[in-house]
Amino acid sequence: MPAYSYVVAATPIGASRQLIGGLLPSAAGFEPASWLDPVTGIPYQLAFGFSASTGGSTDIHEISNVALSPLNTNPPRFGLGLIDSAAGHLVQGSSVTYLASPSVSASGGSEGQVPSFTTTFPQD
Repeated sequence: MPAYSYVVAATPIGASRQLIGGLLPSAAGFEPASWLDPVTGIPYQLAFGFSASTGGSTDIHEISNVALSPLNTNPPRFGLGLIDSAAGHLVQGSSVTYLASPSVSASGGSEGQVPSFTTTFPQD
């Protein structure tokens, strides 16, 4: 599944499962800034609701037998190894090289893409 996207599986009564998905919306400008990831503008939590109707003249709004569950009950578990060329003995003023090794733990589910890691260390 591409980054910044979602997928929902819906199985209507008497019908086969349908996958509904798309890109996550940016809520920038609509929600308090503390609710959003400052880099992506995507909310930290995503909520959704249900509604139904039999029409305006009957005015009965009912949903029954709804069950919610994650599509993937065993998500991937990511790890990050970090080693430095000074073996942890850093000396002020000297250069050091870091090697970051992202991984996917065997105890979690599978991941279709190679994990990557990006950061910027301070100059001081």
